[in-house]
Amino acid sequence: MAHTKKEKEAILKKAIKVAGEKQLLYIEEVCAYLPINKKTFYEWKQHESNELKETLENNKIEIKTKLRHKMSISDNATLIIALYKLVCNEEERKILADNKTIKIEDMPDIKIHIKE
Repeated sequence: MAHTKKEKEAILKKAIKVAGEKQLLYIEEVCAYLPINKKTFYEWKQHESNELKETLENNKIEIKTKLRHKMSISDNATLIIALYKLVCNEEERKILADNKTIKIEDMPDIKIHIKE
């Protein structure tokens, strides 16, 4: 069945609307809400729409911003390190990735007292 240009435009309009309303991030998610399958969506080149791409990108940015905020106010050390990795420069990233092991024998000035 051949679809008219008007029908294709209506599908694209719906895709953009649902992507924004549901805060979708990927084309595959958008296709799940449409009356056509993913193959047809790509054949019609709907995925090339700048407006749809922009909507999906804006959704990603909004989610990333919210996540970074949650991470920044967290007391969870893992989240804090993950956030630091997101914002650090290349030199700091290399330092964080360095997995040096320090042996206590190599540090004679440190004394550890164990209470019984």
